[in-house]
Amino acid sequence: MTIHSVATLLRASRPADRGDKREAILRAAIDVFAARGFFNAQVADIARSAGVAAGTVYLYFQSKDDLLVSIFERTMREAIEAGRACVAPLTDPVDQLRAIARVHLDRLGRDRSLAVVFQVELRQSTKFMERFSATLLRDYLGIIHGIIVYRGPRSEDRGPGDRGPGTGDRGPGTGDRGGRKTV
Repeated sequence: MTIHSVATLLRASRPADRGDKREAILRAAIDVFAARGFFNAQVADIARSAGVAAGTVYLYFQSKDDLLVSIFERTMREAIEAGRACVAPLTDPVDQLRAIARVHLDRLGRDRSLAVVFQVELRQSTKFMERFSATLLRDYLGIIHGIIVYRGPRSEDRGPGDRGPGTGDRGPGTGDRGGRKTV
């Protein structure tokens, strides 16, 4: 084995290491934010908990705020996917609501630190909530809204090609109901 082949092997292994480090930093951020609070936590604390140098955090995230945003975005994307998946095979709205509530509570019940970050830390950040309450959170709540109002997830809350239950009623703006155009 030459020095060039060793360097090639090291470069080939970096993408996996990079993903593992990013995940380790996110996990550490969740734990540190939950234990110390977002405003009292320092990037150095997160790095130490993740087993990386403080500067390494900045290779993956621009700031402590970016860490919180990344935690929220990742968790909400997973929650949206899990929410859609759990209600898709069900036709009864009550069963759909039970299923999505179970998935939501099971997830946060399994990860106390994540629950603390979502229930306490995110609420304390007005800037954060103003920025993100209109995006992924709206999409997640849209699944529940669709079940309650339209008796099943709205078409825009379903995955591609999944028309789901009540295919004639696909949510607001999709047609005429009782002589009224929906908005």
